[in-house]
Parts: sequence; C-alpha cells; structure tokens
Amino acid sequence: MSEESVLKEILAKLDIFIFWGKATGGSENKLLHLGQSWEVNCWQGYEITFVTGQGKGQTRLIKSNDYNSITPRSAWIVNPDKTTVYLIRTARTPANKTTFTTGQQNVTTAGTAEQLPDVAVPDGCQLTILAKPGNAGRIYLGNSKANAESSSNRFDRLDAGIALSLKVTNANKVWVDASVSGEGISYIVEQD
Repeated sequence: MSEESVLKEILAKLDIFIFWGKATGGSENKLLHLGQSWEVNCWQGYEITFVTGQGKGQTRLIKSNDYNSITPRSAWIVNPDKTTVYLIRTARTPANKTTFTTGQQNVTTAGTAEQLPDVAVPDGCQLTILAKPGNAGRIYLGNSKANAESSSNRFDRLDAGIALSLKVTNANKVWVDASVSGEGISYIVEQD
C-alpha cells in the first residue's frame, strides 16, 4: 500500500478528510486543479490546507468552487502552483486570535445612516456591535444606507447597552443609523 493510500485511509477514519489533490496552478484568489469535474459549490464552507509545495501551511475556508477551481474566503499569502498539494476537510473551529480591533461610530444626523469603516473580519470571527450605554435613543442597522434608513428594511433596533454579533467579511458591510443625533455604537473584531 502506498503512503498516499495509507494517509487517505487514516484521515477517512478520523472523519475529517474529504479530498486531496495536487494543484495545476493558481492565483491569490484561486486554486486551479485542471482535470477535476466538481459540482459547483460542493466545497463551499469546507476548509482547504496546503500540505506540501508552494504555500505549504496555509489554511482557508472555501468561499466557492466551480468544476476545477476553488476560491478561498480570504486571499492566499503565497499563491498555489503546480507543486501545491492540498487537503479539503470539514472546517474546524479556528484558533484563538492574538489581537483585536475596536472602534466607535456616531451618527451625526439622526435619519442619515453612516457606514462602518473598512475593517476585515477574519475567517471564523464575528463583528460585535454594541449600542453605546449612554444612548438615549435607538440604533438601527442595515446592509446599505437605504436599508438602515428604512423603517421597513432595517434591523430594528438596538437599545442602549445591547450588543449583537454578525458574521460578515468586513465591518464596512454594515450601516448605522440612530433615532437621536450624535448617538452611536462601539464595535470589536478579533484579528489575525
């Protein structure tokens, strides 16, 4: 029995191994494996790790795939090439992060939503938003300026001191409005 066969057998018994292969190329946002014929998005939500070759040690959640390529949720640091051997498996819980980013966003004029800043949210992490404890009014959230300002489309509502967490890729996906001018939110995001 070959080393590859033994490894596949062991990993299959651990119920974490799904697929393994050798890339034929790639870019910062793509791993290419010519000759494959995967179903579109069959690997979405799984985890891919480069086990040998160029980019060895990198792990990413899979955002999408087509019949012969995989798109990670966040770009590779070192692009895959024809030496890259990869493993796809059930996503594991990410390790704890070493730092975090915090910030605040006040709404200058009630009824005029403001976008949160550009802060990347790493795979497996969440953006936590807290309505400032000193707010007298309510905070409204939306995925666009129009939705945050619309009483029929916004997330209705965060009272003072209430928090919620969102699994988004960037804080700038969130718009904040307030019922009282000058009131706002604080946010926190774990970082790699």
